[in-house]
Amino acid sequence: MESAKWVGPLKSPVSGIIAETNEALTKTPGMIVNDPYGEGWAVLIQPMKLESDLKNLLHTPEQLTAWAMKEKANLQKK
Repeated sequence: MESAKWVGPLKSPVSGIIAETNEALTKTPGMIVNDPYGEGWAVLIQPMKLESDLKNLLHTPEQLTAWAMKEKANLQKK
């Protein structure tokens, strides 16, 4: 993923192969902010292990908070 000041990986909650990318985002990148669930989609993923990946998703606010704190600590180390 690339922005005006940053280039880095885009993490996915499921493993798989990128089946399609939204080329319209290259011309109008603001769509990803203005309409992320409509015209601003980024990629379509062909899942490889969907059933097991879904079991590993965060299901509670506490899980999300713990994950965010861990990610913050990892980013601060860099």
